[in-house]
Amino acid sequence: MSRRVMEDIFFWLGRYTERVDYHARLIDANFQEYQESSGFEADRLPLWQRLMEMLGELQSYQTGHPEPGEKSILFFLTLDPDHANSIASCLNLARNNARAVRERIPGFVWEAINETYLWLRDKNISAIFEASPYLFYQHIKERIALFYGIADSSMLRRHEWHILQCGRYMERAENTVRILQMLVKCSEVCRDQVSPEQYQQLLTLLKDRGWGRGVSPVLCIRADCGKCLPFSFAQFGIPALCILRVAGAGPQPEAYAASGG
Repeated sequence: MSRRVMEDIFFWLGRYTERVDYHARLIDANFQEYQESSGFEADRLPLWQRLMEMLGELQSYQTGHPEPGEKSILFFLTLDPDHANSIASCLNLARNNARAVRERIPGFVWEAINETYLWLRDKNISAIFEASPYLFYQHIKERIALFYGIADSSMLRRHEWHILQCGRYMERAENTVRILQMLVKCSEVCRDQVSPEQYQQLLTLLKDRGWGRGVSPVLCIRADCGKCLPFSFAQFGIPALCILRVAGAGPQPEAYAASGG
C-alpha cells in the first residue's frame, strides 16, 4: 500500500467516525424536542426537516422521498445503505478503512469499530421507535467514544495517529460551521422570522453539543470548548505540524513536544 493511500484511509477513518458521532448527537437531541411536541406526526415533521437542513441533507432527502414521514426520515439518516451520509453508511466506510489498515492499528481499535458495525447491522427503524431511541443513539455515541478512547490510549504517536486526528477535527470544524450557519438564520436578529418551535429546537441542539447561552462567542472565540472552531483548528494544526516534523520539514515546536505529542 502506498503512503498516500494509507494517509487517505486514516484521514477518512477519522472523518467518518466523527460524522457518526455528530449525526447521532443531533438526532438524539431532536428526539428530546420531539417529546415536547404534539402527538400528531404532521406537527413534528418541521423538527425533522430543520434537523436535515442542519445536517445538509434536506435537498437530498426531498429528491427521493416526495412524501416525508418520521420513520422514512429516521431511516434515511440512520440506516439507509443507499445514502452515503447515513450513520450506517459512514460506519460501514469507517470499518472498511480500518480493515484496510488493520495491521497498522491495535487489535482493540479494530474490534471497537467492527463490533459497533455488527451491532448496528441488525437494527431496523420500527424496533428503534418501539424500544428507546434515546438508548439507541446513546449507545452509538458511547461506541464512538470507546473507539477514540482506545485509539488515544493505545496507538503510537506516529504518522497514522496524526492523520487520524486531522480527519477527525477537520470533520468537527465543518460540522460546527454548519451549526453557525443555522445560528445566523435563527439568531436574535431574525428571531421574528422563524417560528418559536424552530428557534427552540436550535437551542436544544446547541445545548446537546455543550453550548448554552451566548453560543456565538463560544463557537467562534473560546478555545476551551471541545466542539468549537478554535479548538478544532488547533487540534487539526498540531498533528499537521507533527507530520511535517516527521517528514523532515517545518518547525520543531518545543511546546508541542512538551505536551506529549
